[in-house]
Amino acid sequence: MCMKVLFFPYTSELGATQSSVKIAEILRKCGDEVIFAGEGPYCRFIESHGFKVVKVVEVDIDMHLRYIQNASMGFHNKQTIEQFIEDELRIIKEIEPDVVVDLFRPTLYISSKIAGIPRVSICNGILTRYYNMPLEIPETHWAHNIFATPGLHKLMYPTANLIKNISYKVWANPYNSVLEKYNLPRVKSILDLLEGDKTIVFDAKEFAPMLIPGDNSSVHILGPILHDITNKLPDWLIEIDEKKNVIYLSMGSTGSMLPNIIDDLVYLYGDNENYQVITNTLGLYPVNKNKLPRNFYIEDYLNANSILKKSNLFITHGGRGSIYHSLQNGVPIIGIPHQPEQEWNLNRLESLKLGKKLSKRNYNREDLKNAVEDLINNEEYKVNAKNFQVILNNYNGPEEAASVIKNVLNGKKKDKYRQPGV
Repeated sequence: MCMKVLFFPYTSELGATQSSVKIAEILRKCGDEVIFAGEGPYCRFIESHGFKVVKVVEVDIDMHLRYIQNASMGFHNKQTIEQFIEDELRIIKEIEPDVVVDLFRPTLYISSKIAGIPRVSICNGILTRYYNMPLEIPETHWAHNIFATPGLHKLMYPTANLIKNISYKVWANPYNSVLEKYNLPRVKSILDLLEGDKTIVFDAKEFAPMLIPGDNSSVHILGPILHDITNKLPDWLIEIDEKKNVIYLSMGSTGSMLPNIIDDLVYLYGDNENYQVITNTLGLYPVNKNKLPRNFYIEDYLNANSILKKSNLFITHGGRGSIYHSLQNGVPIIGIPHQPEQEWNLNRLESLKLGKKLSKRNYNREDLKNAVEDLINNEEYKVNAKNFQVILNNYNGPEEAASVIKNVLNGKKKDKYRQPGV
């Protein structure tokens, strides 16, 4: 059965947009009609793959980063929630999709119920109720310095769990006010709003352990869902000598430290015949290529898989997409996180001895040098990364995600719209 699918990725972030496009391409091959809603800069990436994009209000990227970097998901109030719902319902009425799909758009939990339409939510394991690993208080949270002291560090994890649970409940309060308006049941946590009729977790269970009740058939752990921003290969790629130490640097669409790290790598390894350094700017930072040493290669956009196949070390911000891209190629990682989720990702990476985490707050050139040389010279990290590559090769996230979306209806018809107070 062919369907009309309406995607709501957060188009101010590249990773979420790329994953959506990867799934959409598979659905299109199956004969389904796929339309996107967004207004961020990466709408152009969607359109470049031949998909229609209709405009919908999104959280401002600067505000989003400000909240996320301060370990908060409380960027909505009752007024903005109602504004988002109004815009979502407008588009749903206009497009008349069979199913809506989103990445981290909690207001769609309410809109989909009002519209009586199935919703498939795509999220990572940490942002579910089922994540089964301890989380420490992130560096950007006000309580971190208190509990990071030696005498209190043992309280870091239980305190983080308490803060997390209280915060998730508080952030759900404005949504509950709107849910009550529509006579819909309240939620206990903001994490409830990130689940749909079906929930796709684009994580590997070996990296993000989850404890899901046996009777819950709505949550699907499918592994990485990745998509490269370009298939074009640079002319200089043939110059990369895999017998040398090849470092790939990419700090994602929300990382802000790229210029500093480039400067440090130039200082440490510029014109060093044993090193080659490759980086991409995603068009976010002006870098004068002519001023870089001859062993440095830079482009706005690169095909990550092609570069990682020639690399033996990846320096990144610690986003899930970057981590999985690297591990799918068996490459160890140095991570410098910019926000809590990336910190937690990199903590897990360290615990599996797949790489090292550096502090953004206390970042310095000497720590970067020590981490680079440790990962390049320590065979354990290389072996572990190659072993994890084998694990990830057993997943087929994009195909299975498309299957979950196609099967969400299960022969059911859409319900009628729910009016306020009905």
